[in-house]
Amino acid sequence: MANKTVLFIFTSPALGGATRSTINIIQELQKYGYIPKIIFPKEGPATSMIVDMGFTYDIANLRQVSWQNPLRTLKVLWFWICYLRKNDIRLVHTQDLFNTRNIMYPTFFTRTPVICHIRFPMEPQNWFFRRLPKPHTFIFNSNALQQQMQTLLSKCPSAKSHVIYNSVDEESFVPKQVDNVKLRVAIIANFHKVKGHEDFFDMAAIVLAKYEQVVFDVIGDDTTGGTRMEELKLYSQKISDNVYFHGSIKNVSEVVRDVDIVVCSSHEEPFGRCLIEGMACEKPIVATRVGGIPEVVCDDSSILVPAKSPNKLAAAVLKLLQDKKLRLHMGRCGRQRVLKMFTNKVYVENIVGVYKGILEK
Repeated sequence: MANKTVLFIFTSPALGGATRSTINIIQELQKYGYIPKIIFPKEGPATSMIVDMGFTYDIANLRQVSWQNPLRTLKVLWFWICYLRKNDIRLVHTQDLFNTRNIMYPTFFTRTPVICHIRFPMEPQNWFFRRLPKPHTFIFNSNALQQQMQTLLSKCPSAKSHVIYNSVDEESFVPKQVDNVKLRVAIIANFHKVKGHEDFFDMAAIVLAKYEQVVFDVIGDDTTGGTRMEELKLYSQKISDNVYFHGSIKNVSEVVRDVDIVVCSSHEEPFGRCLIEGMACEKPIVATRVGGIPEVVCDDSSILVPAKSPNKLAAAVLKLLQDKKLRLHMGRCGRQRVLKMFTNKVYVENIVGVYKGILEK
């Protein structure tokens, strides 16, 4: 097949884990003979990153299909049918269930197969594709998430299903020898409540009561445009002298390389991109034992604790703060695991294998 154009439909221009993982695909895809076509709903940090990489993008917002407003729905359908045909799109790769739902009618008419890449659970599962054409393929970022979404899969019995772990750019996220006077503990997560930032700050307060020479780095932002940033700054006010909010950072690796420990305090986490970013930089991991996290880390690279347990998070962090040899050993083990399982090469080859299975039959 001469033309192998893949349309990537982004849900948001914010630099969250799903966006970074998809950009990793786009960055490598042309090496395998595929042409990426990219759509964002609006401009933002991710569109700037795409341009810096030498790609172009279109702005278009997929609206929910609703036959309560048939005229608008028909206009939207016609726009997307024309777009798919004009750009000779051979495959659509979406980033969440809502965008997948919205593109199903246009792709049905153009006979374009759709891959729905799911990185976080959504409910109710039995609603998304009711009375709609179904995706050709689902990709999940962990076995735990695939199991959690069995109701959805049962409603799409002919769809293929794959588990492909996320990746990290192991050439950007590299080890760096640090000798911080004040040791640094980081959380890398946008400010969704399931990420457990309050637990992170409660842990920080417990740690600071016993070990004052610590700085807590908060990497991430409020991607909803709400008041979450202000809420978290107020929540951490008593320890504010030891907390630094970085906001959204384009080059996360530059900060991760300089910290000593990476913490994931999530209450729900299908994969945990922050884990492989920290491991790639040879940072020991303290994380909650939820979702796909046990699939990502190993005992030699991490300490896992129950979710919603700031005291146990603090105990694990204190153990590492007081033992440099242990930090270094766990960091090296984490880097080795990344190079074996979570490189861009492994990730993109697995994705391309799915593409070939669809397009080269």
